[in-house]
Amino acid sequence: MDIQSLLFKILWGTIAATLLTAAILFVKKVFLNHISTQMHYKIWQFIYVPLLMPFLPFNMLHPAWLLQNIERLNWYSGTIGTQEGKVRLWQNNTPAGSNTISDLSVSVSKALPDLFYNIIGSVWLIGMLVLAFRLIVGFINVQRVRSLAIPVQEEKILGLFNECKRQVGVNRNIKLLETEMFAAPITFGVIGPFVLIPKRLNSPEVLQHVFLHELSHQKNKDTLINYLTALVQIIYWFNPIVWYVASRMRTERELACDHRVLSLLNTEDAVKYGQTIISFANIGPDRVDTNLVSGIGGSKKQIKKRIVHIANFNLESNLLKRKSKMICTAIGCFVLILSMSMPALAASSDKFDFDFEKYSVKNEDLTPYFKDVEGSFVLYNSGNGQYEIFNRDISTKRVSPNSTYKIYSALFALDAGIITPELNGMKWNGSEQPFSKWRRDQNLDSAIRDSVNWYFQNLDKKVGNESLQRQFERIHYGNEDVSGDVSSYWMESTLKVSPIEQVQLLVHTLENNRYGFKEKDISQVKQSMFIEEKDSSRLYGKTGTGTVEGKDINGWFVGFVEKKNKIYTFAVNIQSNIGEANGKNAAEIARRILHDKGIF
Repeated sequence: MDIQSLLFKILWGTIAATLLTAAILFVKKVFLNHISTQMHYKIWQFIYVPLLMPFLPFNMLHPAWLLQNIERLNWYSGTIGTQEGKVRLWQNNTPAGSNTISDLSVSVSKALPDLFYNIIGSVWLIGMLVLAFRLIVGFINVQRVRSLAIPVQEEKILGLFNECKRQVGVNRNIKLLETEMFAAPITFGVIGPFVLIPKRLNSPEVLQHVFLHELSHQKNKDTLINYLTALVQIIYWFNPIVWYVASRMRTERELACDHRVLSLLNTEDAVKYGQTIISFANIGPDRVDTNLVSGIGGSKKQIKKRIVHIANFNLESNLLKRKSKMICTAIGCFVLILSMSMPALAASSDKFDFDFEKYSVKNEDLTPYFKDVEGSFVLYNSGNGQYEIFNRDISTKRVSPNSTYKIYSALFALDAGIITPELNGMKWNGSEQPFSKWRRDQNLDSAIRDSVNWYFQNLDKKVGNESLQRQFERIHYGNEDVSGDVSSYWMESTLKVSPIEQVQLLVHTLENNRYGFKEKDISQVKQSMFIEEKDSSRLYGKTGTGTVEGKDINGWFVGFVEKKNKIYTFAVNIQSNIGEANGKNAAEIARRILHDKGIF
């Protein structure tokens, strides 16, 4: 995962958590008297879903939708010529001995350079490491105190502790320890939990209050909640919403425990319990991160809220509990929608959802062909309906199509009647162009062969944005996103497609004509893609190169081979951060593979 993708994941988690926080605060305010004290606390735990799901190894909450829409603010400038001196030009040609495949591309510039993301990522990482270090030190200190603490031996205290366990409903083994290092009691631990009390604490009444409170923390699984809270605070340390929610959770955690204790005590003992709480105000464990431990004490501000709650305590009715569950269920549904609706919208964004189990798929190991680049090879044999795929991950990864999109730009223009198989010439207007082959009049054959940008940019402008959008949706082209500039949406910009989709598009449009294009238009596009014939096999194809800041980072070669009565449709995509990924190299890889398979 690159730093840009990671930052988008974090940003997506932040936005989703902010929406959820606003929803929770709204519900709490509107239904303040219809939610139980326990549920007021538990509702906040939904916040972990949007914050942590982006980092889990499955796509239930995928940030691709956010990535897709933010990228619209980060278009690459795809102009050519000498405008503002931004454009670097690149020309690649196939090796001698084969028919020429012109792989001509222009370099585009990122609106936000990699340095920007690296700086932001470094700042985030430093902040995360600082908080993680502090948490680890706190954890070590807790373990040190635990190792120095001694088990309580007094039978009366142990008997009272066990009775409180029974009252609270805690059945697991929890150690009771005492120490002189802390002045306030705490509970800690998910595995091997313990309650730690100050050695000076010997009043049976106070001990009962302490035990009931600390065991309520264990009953509510508050230590586990503390761990999750600490984790999201480390990841989202920059987000004030996360810190606000953590503070609210700590306060409402104590209110929930107080409420449980009061429900177990006699009415006349409520005042005494309040006095016990006040006695531990502003007394906390030294050198221990309070995110890790739970205790009966707290700040004066927190204690004040708790005393007010104790003064207004009433047993909650079954009706209130039922209403609380209904409200909690409604929030849960909102979280589910928040977690899954946006990824559903983004299912066609940066990853193609290809069902490998549905189709006949043969996994290939073609590593030797991809020496200095990452890449994928996809082949579809129309004779037996089988896919042969190398590198499943990249085969479903959507990237910019670059000049391979021109196959469909041509088809759309033919379908709209802007050009015809007989009349598809276009005069060069004399504008500055980077390559000599572009500085001349063109027809569809020459424009496809020499990958002439201005020819297809003019076609797209005549087709229009709305019609282009409809056409890409009609054939289900990748993420169908043509929101970038009409002259460059296909050049490392918003439109993206995967190798498997490239193959399926060629099969469904040029071979099977699933979408009802005119046969003569399809024949014209195929004619323009023709490269050469050898031994009764005919090779058709189109290259594409994504060049950013002078580096070839994304190379394509897509096409098909007609051999006897069979059609072999293929796509090669290669990627490189050092400038080795271009259409020429992709074509060379495809030719070698097709040759070694005996296809061409």
